[in-house]
Amino acid sequence: ERKVIRDATVNAETQNYTEALDALQSTVKKMDGYVQSSRVSGNSLNDSESSGRLRTAYLTLCVPADKLDDFLGQVDGTLNVTYSQVTEQDVTAEYYDLKSRMDTLNVEKQRLTEMLENSEQVGEMLEIEKRLYDIIEEYEAKQTQMNVYATGIAYSRVNLTLSEVRSLSQADTSFGERFLNAASMSWHNFGQGFLNFLIWFVSAIPTLLLLVVIVGAVVTIILSSNRRTRKKRQAMMEDQ
Repeated sequence: ERKVIRDATVNAETQNYTEALDALQSTVKKMDGYVQSSRVSGNSLNDSESSGRLRTAYLTLCVPADKLDDFLGQVDGTLNVTYSQVTEQDVTAEYYDLKSRMDTLNVEKQRLTEMLENSEQVGEMLEIEKRLYDIIEEYEAKQTQMNVYATGIAYSRVNLTLSEVRSLSQADTSFGERFLNAASMSWHNFGQGFLNFLIWFVSAIPTLLLLVVIVGAVVTIILSSNRRTRKKRQAMMEDQ
């Protein structure tokens, strides 16, 4: 039998934060799961200080592994899910290797216990007790590891981030839809920019005309001054 640990990560939004949080916890309880950890930050949407960051709940939920898909379906049906990922870790080999080692340790523990009961020499008894202590210590460490595997296999852990928002994000679209939306937005921005330029150009015509007159006058003055300077130089050269 395969031993698989299935976990999930979910990011979701809601405009009804308190009701959504209560519904999540109620659903977990009905599925014979439990809340492993919970942390909340931010201000309520109705709070006078909510102009800043709204509330966000960071939850670690544990639900029976065979009910994970059902739970995720209910979450998707009641909340605006913006991200969801399920991971699977096959621990079959590790699980049975660990179980085999524990069985071996248990057999050796029983054998050493019998030897200790039948031993009459102090030196031998001390050696058996030391070996027995090492066996018990290793077995307990393996048992702790086995409990971690057993819990992970029996219960799926869902790391869920629930964010309170004023308006819900739109669901992800396909690549084609995103491409068309981007192209449409680009043309819209181009058209809007060109229209803004025309408006600016029309409104700036008087100023532009004034600048043309001023520049023209300055150029005329400079050219006229240059011509007078050249004529004076020529006249001085002729006098010499």
